[in-house]
Amino acid sequence: MNTLKGEAYHRLYQKLKEEWFAELGVLEKPEKFFYFNDKYENLKTILRMDSDEYLHFRIDQEQAAIDMQKKELERLCSELKEKDLELERVRRRLASEQQKYCEIKKTKSYRIGRAITLPYRYIRDNRIKKTTYSGES
Repeated sequence: MNTLKGEAYHRLYQKLKEEWFAELGVLEKPEKFFYFNDKYENLKTILRMDSDEYLHFRIDQEQAAIDMQKKELERLCSELKEKDLELERVRRRLASEQQKYCEIKKTKSYRIGRAITLPYRYIRDNRIKKTTYSGES
């Protein structure tokens, strides 16, 4: 019904309301019979409104849904902006830390420490390679 326009919509609406709902036996069914609560609400609304009123009602429903989606989109955009700002702060901090690390690597004490620990790092790295390739844990 929501896909029809013009006279076809109005004719289908009238047939549903005046004949087919009764023929289908849905008029006497309790609310819990309907799997989706909104379908029961639509049935009740169709029974109390004419086709033009129902169109306006549906337009209002759709507009309310659009408004809710707009609000959610605004909230998500705001959250995204906050995350972008946070990401930019983290990137600046990372760049700063990288700069500090580069400066440390240039110091004499760092280079001396690396030279002193070279044999130990060589042994450690080869031990790791052996256990990795031999399947030992």
